[in-house]
Amino acid sequence: MISEIEAVFASAPKLSPVEQHKGEILRAIKDRDVVIVVAPTGTGKSTQIPVMLLEVAELVVVTQPRRIAAESLARHVAMELKTDVGNIVGFQTAFSGEFSSSTRILYCTDGIEMLRQLHGARNPGSTIFVIDEAHEWSLNLEVLVAWFKKQITDGNPVKLIILSATIEADLLSAFFSDAEVINCEGKSFPVQEIPHAGNAISAAVRLLKRNLNVLVFVPGKQEIRETIAGITKSGVKAKCLPFHADLNTEDIQWVFESFDEPKCVVATTIAQTSLTIPDIDAVVDGGLERGSEYKNGVEGLYTRPVSLAEREQRRGRAGRTKPGYYIDCSKIPLKERSIFSIPSIKRHELSGMVLQVLAAGYEPEKLAFFHPPSLQRINEARQTLMNIGFLDAEQRLTKMGRQATSIPVQPRAAKMLLEAVNQNGVVDYNAITLAAVFDSKNLWFRTEEGRALIAGNYLELGVSDAFEKIKTFDAASLLPVHKLTEYGIERSSFERLKEQRVLIVERLNRLGYSEGKQNRTLHAKFIVAGLSDLVFTRSAVSGDYTGIHGSTPRKLSRGSTITAEKVVGLPWNFETHTDLGPVVRRMLLWATAIPN
Repeated sequence: MISEIEAVFASAPKLSPVEQHKGEILRAIKDRDVVIVVAPTGTGKSTQIPVMLLEVAELVVVTQPRRIAAESLARHVAMELKTDVGNIVGFQTAFSGEFSSSTRILYCTDGIEMLRQLHGARNPGSTIFVIDEAHEWSLNLEVLVAWFKKQITDGNPVKLIILSATIEADLLSAFFSDAEVINCEGKSFPVQEIPHAGNAISAAVRLLKRNLNVLVFVPGKQEIRETIAGITKSGVKAKCLPFHADLNTEDIQWVFESFDEPKCVVATTIAQTSLTIPDIDAVVDGGLERGSEYKNGVEGLYTRPVSLAEREQRRGRAGRTKPGYYIDCSKIPLKERSIFSIPSIKRHELSGMVLQVLAAGYEPEKLAFFHPPSLQRINEARQTLMNIGFLDAEQRLTKMGRQATSIPVQPRAAKMLLEAVNQNGVVDYNAITLAAVFDSKNLWFRTEEGRALIAGNYLELGVSDAFEKIKTFDAASLLPVHKLTEYGIERSSFERLKEQRVLIVERLNRLGYSEGKQNRTLHAKFIVAGLSDLVFTRSAVSGDYTGIHGSTPRKLSRGSTITAEKVVGLPWNFETHTDLGPVVRRMLLWATAIPN
């Protein structure tokens, strides 16, 4: 078996710039618990380092911040090694996976690996863990790094390599008690910055007319659609392709193809890291990114300037194989941008993280995080878990709280699900749908024809805005694929929601529960259970809703039928940037009348 594997490795291309540091990397991981490798974008760190590590490890586990990267990298490395995915090279995400007992390189999302480690995963003694794209500092990654730190401090054997193009290497080295830092200089071509007074669309058109392949960075999917529409309207000859995290594998592959005409890939931050599109000639940078943040007790989707480190990564996507061009369309001066982006652990609501850490037997206040969250944020998370019944008065996990750790949804959605279990262990069908779409803010028909499908008295009007989510999901599930797009629902995103629902049912089955129908009059009760501490009252003058402890007035979702004086709901902010500055819409989602 070993000789067969070695033969496969021998056939792998050895062209990556990190190859010249192979001996240094292998020596360092033999001698140290933790090694930090800093290498520019496109140097092959995500693909070649895991392969070289198999000379000293039985298993290499590589974490990625996104499922697209985990699957695509696994397929790329398997192709280079002339083997099938699921054999020597495999991947695992929350929704899918291809791996076997023969797998020696496993690419996985950082969330999957976090759960494996916290809940006692068993790995071969010669396993090396690789954290890739560490500069993104996702919430799962913060927990993973803190967990590895604790294992090393407790004297447990750990072999960890941290990879990044832009990271605070010296600080991270000190965090791991003087971990060795290896800098790999990548081969790149010069990138010329071109001044441009217009927007991203006009910049892209300008470059496409020069017959260049262009990568355009925009904040979100809506901007992707608008940008592609604008480029198409210009009449320039080009193949325009979207690139974002919700695309399926088949759609993703198109961005790596070559065409008889210039290619324009319009992408979110996903194209900034992990996956390199090799034939890009020029990058157009809108200078903005969109992500969730928790501000003043309210979750929201905010648009913010990219940091200087992120700008450099975007710029580096040109000049990979030949001289390239870069246009920065941002109106925000460089001196006003932060050096690094704010880590997720300081931006996100933490109840889900705190729940998982407590379930693993750790106190989050005592874990050494690289970016420590404030004690106030942890206490707020604990209070939320107490409010929904996942922690008791002594801060111990309840039975329901422990069950919730098995369900891949936010704690509030898990509360709705578990509250919907009847005495026979049957979970209501609609409660499962609601849990699956809990985080989705874009599940709605954008055309009159689509909205006509959910018109009428399906469930009681005026009871809960969440019911429209059920109606939309059920109606969309019956539509052929081409109708989804025609009616304004993005196919890939909807497929992801359906996968999420299937996964929830699988986890409920493991808990001994089954799916079924219940009395629809109970649906509001399930929703109120998950949002019981978020009570709002209606203004008789404006019709807006204000929290019972006082808060900024909030508007209901478009088309809401809620008129009740007192409701529960999920406060949510949506910020966009205009020429006049940021504009914030303060909404109350899932508004549900409190039953008498």
